[in-house]
Amino acid sequence: PVWGENQGAGTSEDPYILPEAASAIKVDGEMEEKAWDSALKLELPYETWPRENTPAPVKTEAYLCSSKSHLYVAFKCFEPKTKNIRAYYFERDNTLADDMVVLFLDTFNDERRAYGFRSNALGVQFDDIRTRTGTSLAWDAIYVTRTKYYDWGYLVEMAIPFNQLRFQKIKNADEQVW
Repeated sequence: PVWGENQGAGTSEDPYILPEAASAIKVDGEMEEKAWDSALKLELPYETWPRENTPAPVKTEAYLCSSKSHLYVAFKCFEPKTKNIRAYYFERDNTLADDMVVLFLDTFNDERRAYGFRSNALGVQFDDIRTRTGTSLAWDAIYVTRTKYYDWGYLVEMAIPFNQLRFQKIKNADEQVW
């Protein structure tokens, strides 16, 4: 599922390599910056809601890169019948019935805690912290989300500041494995 070269296989022995953004990124739902050309690109072949890990009925691509201060994520969500996209304006953390994208980050790589970042097709955010004992919606990260509709579906862009996350401190920050 990985496009490009030298990006890893996504296993613990050969993890994905997150490239540094080649240029500044303006989070506007358009992905026009040069940085996205060299981002880690993944096709997401499965859905987890409403069915658990079943083949996705439509194509979704994820793009990831980082700067010194942010993780940048973009999702291209292909839906040939855009009128079928379910998205409503709700208060934050209240979009579970909508079409949405989700990024989970296990920043300690220990399968004990994960930060969840979601957005529906209108940019309504939903974030949480998941542990082995449950999910907490009390945490509200400060991050930027912008979306835009296209004739092929919709695009979600996110900028997640690293200062919103806890992760292990190691001597060489380039060796973080999440």
